[in-house]
This record gives sequence, C-alpha cells and structure tokens, in this order.
Amino acid sequence: MAVGLNAWNRLPEDVRAQLEAIARGVQAYVYDTAERMDVELLERIRSAGAAINETDRDGFIRASQAIYDEFAAAVPGGRALIDRAIALRTR
Repeated sequence: MAVGLNAWNRLPEDVRAQLEAIARGVQAYVYDTAERMDVELLERIRSAGAAINETDRDGFIRASQAIYDEFAAAVPGGRALIDRAIALRTR
C-alpha cells in the first residue's frame, strides 16, 4: 500500500489504524507471492535460453561501504535505513 503523507494525514485515525493492521496482516502473503513469481519468471526466462547472472550481494555491500558511510553521515537515520536494507538481502 502506498499513499502520500498529506492524503494519509487527512484520513481519520481509526481508518489509518485499520489500514495499517490490514497491511501488516497481508505483508507475509505479498512477500511470499512476489518471491514465488520472481522464481517462476526467472525459470521462464532461463528455459527460453537466456543466461541469468547471479549477484554477489556481499561483494556489492563491501564495495558500497564508502557510499553507505557517506549516506549515514549526511542523512538523519541513514545508518538505520542502510542496516534495514542490508538485512532484507536474505529475503
């Protein structure tokens, strides 16, 4: 679910609470479905004869460390955002 902050703030508090609860309730389903669809699509591409490159995620993270450090220093809460994004790499 995506909504602009101004539109979100115009919603009544009880509606926002309901929407947040629903979003949390379907989050696992959405992630699982997206992962399954990614796997199926990659298999279709592979079976059509295309080569699929695998990423070196840890290598990318190591190579990006200077950028992460700069972002963390420049953006309030930046380190927490980076840490959350890196933690998602295992999904």
